[in-house]
Formats: sequence, C-alpha cells, structure tokens
Amino acid sequence: MRRSREAGYRREACMKPYIDQIRDARNTIREVIVQTPLYKSQVLSEVMGFEVYLKLENLQVTGAFKIRGCYNKMAKLGRGTAGIVAASSGSHGIASALAARLLGIPATVVMPSASPEVKRKRVKGYGAKLVIHGETYDDAYILAKQMAASEGKVFVPSFDDIDIIIGQGTIALEILSSLPDVDFIACPVGGGGLYAGMLLAAKALEPGLPVWGVQSEGAASCAASLASGRIEHLDRLTTIADAIAVKSPGQVPFDIIREHGDGIAVTTDDRILEATGRLALWAKVLAEPAGAAALAVDWPAETGRTPRKAVFVVSGGNISRAMLTRALESCEEHPSL
Repeated sequence: MRRSREAGYRREACMKPYIDQIRDARNTIREVIVQTPLYKSQVLSEVMGFEVYLKLENLQVTGAFKIRGCYNKMAKLGRGTAGIVAASSGSHGIASALAARLLGIPATVVMPSASPEVKRKRVKGYGAKLVIHGETYDDAYILAKQMAASEGKVFVPSFDDIDIIIGQGTIALEILSSLPDVDFIACPVGGGGLYAGMLLAAKALEPGLPVWGVQSEGAASCAASLASGRIEHLDRLTTIADAIAVKSPGQVPFDIIREHGDGIAVTTDDRILEATGRLALWAKVLAEPAGAAALAVDWPAETGRTPRKAVFVVSGGNISRAMLTRALESCEEHPSL
C-alpha cells in the first residue's frame, strides 16, 4: 500500500533526530574507523543480472563493522570508566577490546565455546580479558551481564542499544554518499543492530529505498519475531554463520526493524557457504559466512523486482582457514576465470 505524502512527511520528521545522531557518530568515530570501499563487482553483476556493489566492511578495523557501534558507545562513557564487559560470538568482542584499549578502559569479553579461535586470539591481542562460557552467544550474554553488575562495570551490548545502533548506521551514510542512486540495500541480521542502524539512516535520507535483511534458516530469530509480531526465542541454533547466530533479536533493534524494515529473507547454510566461496574466488573478496549472507539470496524472486544498482554489506572477514577451504570447495569456478 502506498503511503500518503502526509504520512511520508511525518515519518521523515520522526527520523530526523536519529539521522542527526548518526552524523554526530560519524564525527566521533572518524579517526578510528576506515571509510570502507564501495566496490562494484563486474563478475557478480554479470551473474546476478544487475549492478552489484559490495560495501567492504571486511576491510574495516578489526575485520568487521562492529567497531563503529562499539567506539560510539564507549566514547560516551569516557576514560574514567571502571571497566566494560561484553558478550560476543567474535566480532563484537574484538571491537569492544580495541575500542576499550583506545579509550583506556579495562575490558572483559565473554565468548561461547563455539566461537572461532581466530576471533578469540584477536580479543586477547587487543588486551582484553577473555572468558569462555557456555555453548552459544546467549549463554555468554547471561554471564557477561552478571559480571558487569557484580563488578560495578558497564555492560556493552552487541546490538540491543541505541548508541550501538546509531554507530552502525554510519555505514548507510557512506553508501548513500558514494552511490546516491542506489535502489536496493541488503545486509546480514543477527541481533538486529546493523539492520536497524541501516534503516534509521537510509529511511531518513531516502524513505522509499528498499533495505532488506538476511538470516540463515537455522538462526532466523528476527524473521520469526517479525512474523509473530513479538520477540521470539529459538531453542537451538544451527548455522555456519556464527556472527549472526543469535537466539532472539534485541528489543531496541526489533522495534526499529518492525516499524521501518522492508523484510528479512531467510536462506540456507549451503547457499551462504557458496556465496562465501564465490566472493573469494570470483570477486577476490574474503568474507566470513555471515558477511556473505546478503549475496546468498535470489533477490528478484524474493522481492518481486530486479534492482538496477544494489549494495550488499559484506559485514566481516574474520574467517578461519578451515571454513575458507570449505567455502572454496563448495563453489564452482566461474567460466570466465
């Protein structure tokens, strides 16, 4: 159903405070992050039938987008903070450790036993105390919250926090600045912080721009929540995309996604693995499975329209050698290579 012009004006007005905050966040994090490239892949464009642009957050400091939100959040805490505690399957922990080091704040990161060793090493490398607990992100989250409360430290959420979400929204600012005529954006969804931030920025600047999320069918908690209209909690997670393996979305991002999102596509691990391999072999882009998820969907079939210029957020590149080998083996060689 087409929105009335009056409804459009009301929507833009309610989004203005957020876009102002996102612009402020861009200034806050400017000296810490990389303004990552927006790369047009000729090979993927030919295969997919429309212009494919990749927002290369795999080239971001720490190898993923998470530093944007973490630094924005922690910069507001200040250097006198007694310490922070974060829960993470990997990339949020790495970003929290680096942001804390840059700001002189002691950091503890709780990670589940299923977290990749490559990500654990980076957390410790940035000087944070590492605690391994439980099998899933949700297990680590419970302990991290308890530790923060008992030790008088600040808990830094991975996604359920407006300052984190605002920081992630800076990605959309960069996309729209580099490619003003983009007509489709997609990004991976775990707890919803990245997708919510993209929506706040993109819908404030271009209300009619379609912005979609993607989840693995073995961890589609946000898609299930949208379908029911309330937060749903999955009993188990089965996906190779550890960075988006979350049993339930955060309340803050869920409310934003429910109000402003265009939809969440659900795909399979096989397609995510193949997309990871295609990015590496065809586009020469190294991504972790979650980072490749937005390219694991037949978008014209999913949305009923073929975009002209689409941007896919490659959210991270912290992939193990074993997973990269699996991805390459799952991907056929392109005929022109």
